Parts: sequence; structure tokens; C-alpha cells
Amino acid sequence: MSQANRIDRECVAVDSLVQYLKQRCGHQDIQVQKEENDPPDFWLSIDGSRFAVEETSIATEDAVKRIAIDRKKGMNSGSLGLKWEGEVQDELAELIQKAVRTKREKLERKGVPQRCRDSILLLYDAHGFGDPEDAKLALQTVHGYDWFHSVFWAASSPYRPNELYPEEPGRMGSFLYTKEDRWKTVNLEAPGRTGRSVLAPDRPSL
Repeated sequence: MSQANRIDRECVAVDSLVQYLKQRCGHQDIQVQKEENDPPDFWLSIDGSRFAVEETSIATEDAVKRIAIDRKKGMNSGSLGLKWEGEVQDELAELIQKAVRTKREKLERKGVPQRCRDSILLLYDAHGFGDPEDAKLALQTVHGYDWFHSVFWAASSPYRPNELYPEEPGRMGSFLYTKEDRWKTVNLEAPGRTGRSVLAPDRPSL
């Protein structure tokens, strides 16, 4: 684990992505290189194809504090409480929209698209703000998400061993959107929900 016993969210999230690609999509030749002078946070080689991977936490510390205050007042609040699904999706859409905009700008400013055509946006829901199904629905109202090759969601639970960085915890995850047909259909079981097949959005954003 990283200094002061703090979880390295980038290492947690990229392991979630890599293990998904291995276990659910059947890829075995996957190489991960952490970029010291980010962006991107990582370079990922999958069966010889190169991807830039940029990670971000979906909910800020301020957002989590606000949810905690709402809970104390008896208000519903996301996966941390029993907030109405529509409200969760609206708030997730705002958070994902910000991530899409800021991460694209960051990658373009560094000239990453000129060096690597395909980028993966890696969203880490460290605080259990919403579940993957809420996030998938929220993504459909986000503008410009399809600039990225794929958008991956690393959930806050359930827990599992971290294969890439054993000193860090492991997380489950799934794709919210991808241009890769092989990655699109999954059997997703979110906490508290029944397993079912989920398809990443096929339509481009507006």
C-alpha cells in the first residue's frame, strides 16, 4: 500500500481493468507501464495494440462529504443510502461529463493522441457513489464520451486480490462504453442486483 497507508487509486483501478480483460475478455498478452510524466497515467499493450489509460475518481471528497451530511439529515443519497435512481444518474452524468472534458483536454494538451490513437478513460468509484448500471445509463446523456476508445468503471466493491499491485486492494469493474466488439457484452452482477447481460451504449454521444 502507498505511503501513509493511503490506497493508490490508479493502481487499484488499472488492475480492475486488466483483470477484466483477462478473465472476461480472454486476453492474456497484456503489458502495463506506469507513466511517470503523466498524462496518461498508464500505457497498456493488449495483444500488441497500444492504449493510453487515464484514471480519475468519479466522486470528489467534497461530494462525498455532502452526501454524508445529507444522510445525517435523513435524506437519501446514492449507493451510500437509498437515493432515487434518477437522481443518482443525473449526478453521475455531471461527474462523468466533467471527467470526459478535463481528461480529454489534458491528453490533448500533452499531445498523447498524436502518439497513441486510442485512449481509455478509467473511472474509479472509490466511495460507492453509484453502481455500474446507473453509470451506464448516466453515460448516455454525456457529451463527447466517444472521443475515448473505451470508458471503464472500477467499482468500490466487491473486493478481490490485486494481481498487479498486491499491496493494494482489488476491485471488480466493467465497460460502460467501448468501440471494441469483444469487450461489449458482459454478465454483470452489481451489489444488490441480479446478474444480467449489459451492453455498452452503441450510439455516439450528441
